[in-house]
Amino acid sequence: MVLALATLGCGRLAPDASDAGDSDAAPTDAAVADAGPDVDPNAPPLGTIVAQELQAWTMSGTSYRPFVLAWFSPSTTVTTGGTCIPTHPTAQCGYPPTCTFAWPTANAGNLTVAGGMFGSGVDVPQWDVSSLPYDFDGKTKYQGFTAGDVLTATGTGAEVPAFTAQVTVPANITLLTPKLPFDEPSGQDLTFTWSGGESGDHVSIFFDNEAPIQADCTFDATAGTGTIPHEALAGVTGQVNVSIMVVRDAKTWVGGYPIDFQMQRTTNIQITFQ
Repeated sequence: MVLALATLGCGRLAPDASDAGDSDAAPTDAAVADAGPDVDPNAPPLGTIVAQELQAWTMSGTSYRPFVLAWFSPSTTVTTGGTCIPTHPTAQCGYPPTCTFAWPTANAGNLTVAGGMFGSGVDVPQWDVSSLPYDFDGKTKYQGFTAGDVLTATGTGAEVPAFTAQVTVPANITLLTPKLPFDEPSGQDLTFTWSGGESGDHVSIFFDNEAPIQADCTFDATAGTGTIPHEALAGVTGQVNVSIMVVRDAKTWVGGYPIDFQMQRTTNIQITFQ
């Protein structure tokens, strides 16, 4: 299974052994709702939780499928400028920056997510407690999330302190261009336009990581438009899978560092470059 996941923050360096005597580093610490005066608001995240609604069109109508992917420090990240963002903790960003995530992910204890399509709560198991991320793959339904649904993620704590984090499901957007049949010329800037979009949300446009391009760019959702530069599309021909995601990001502070909880509403299309 390959998910197109846009992560709005990169990993942090985990507290070292010298933090062991600091009460802020204890696994039993509860998360706090805001950073407080003694916390750097730009601190890199202690962990990232991504809830996703994947929308697809079928003969029976529009279907929706919920996913969760989560990973936690210790990990290190190298980032260089630009407007594009990481797509997956094991992948490199596309055009123009380079972001590299390093394993292992830390153990946050038992992780559950509740609200919306997740109902009263689902368990999000870790693939391998020693290294790999937490993952949940839900069943396809014909009723998706509703804007305003509140999602709650709870970690019981282990290497990562115990926490409770929340994010509100954003309103979806309507794609205006490109239009069906999604035939586009190669080697030119590619502009997407949409209606809808709320303040504080982002639209991420991701080109399938099995495609010959790795463009993954983010735009202000209220802008109603975003352009993929032609340099990222040079030499591309044929059919490419593209994901258009509305992303909302919320932070919960624990032990002096944020946990980023993201909600993504994703629509996939196929563009043919000629």
